[in-house]
Amino acid sequence: MKKKLIMLIIGMAQLFNLIFFVTYGYAKEITVYVDGDRVNFPDSKPYINEDNRTMVPIRFISEHLGSNVNWNEKSNAVEINYKNTKIYLEIGKKYALVNNLTISLDTNAVINDNRTMVPLRFIAESHDTIVDWIPETYSVVITSKELLKEQIEVKETISVLQKSLHDRDIEKTMNLFTPEKMEHYRPFFEKYRELMPDMAKPFSEAKLTFVTSDKIINQEIVKSGELALPFDSKVFHIKMIKINNQWFFESF
Repeated sequence: MKKKLIMLIIGMAQLFNLIFFVTYGYAKEITVYVDGDRVNFPDSKPYINEDNRTMVPIRFISEHLGSNVNWNEKSNAVEINYKNTKIYLEIGKKYALVNNLTISLDTNAVINDNRTMVPLRFIAESHDTIVDWIPETYSVVITSKELLKEQIEVKETISVLQKSLHDRDIEKTMNLFTPEKMEHYRPFFEKYRELMPDMAKPFSEAKLTFVTSDKIINQEIVKSGELALPFDSKVFHIKMIKINNQWFFESF
């Protein structure tokens, strides 16, 4: 009787784990971004497996990471070539070969709906990228180190700009945020608006309106304009003029 009771408890625990895994591993769709571009998965979707690892179809991830993928039917393995890196990943094995070096994995690749599903973090990091999990949006963000450097530079610029606006430091604000620089940064933040809304908002909502067309005054080309910048729940209105490719403030 005691043995049957123990077996019943074990069975119920296993059933609970299965229900938990199905409910939380599959119910909510995982979105994956590579350098700001959302990866489209037409059939097999990313999911979190029983080892709490995000699994993705290798074919679609590899296309965004710039690698080539080949299926080795004889050895039941996937072969990935990326620049000078060769990755060999056998289905069902908790290890991989990276340039012939054995790397231990905490979960194994599987076949799901005729798609090879691989652990996302291992694949992304093998491509020399940074991986971040955003629980609020159930998203995985993969960023190349080149783009990461640009992100850091832009964030630092924004931080200094916020302080200069708060302090109403006209000279520093103008040096950081000419209309040309705004147009340079705008596409970057438009691309990342969904992933970093707090940083993207000032640029995506900034409005630059020229109130006059070009005029020639004392043989100099003059353009007048007004820039509206939303920062810290405030909107800063900056009136400026441009004389021979150099911007000057009229009012702040």
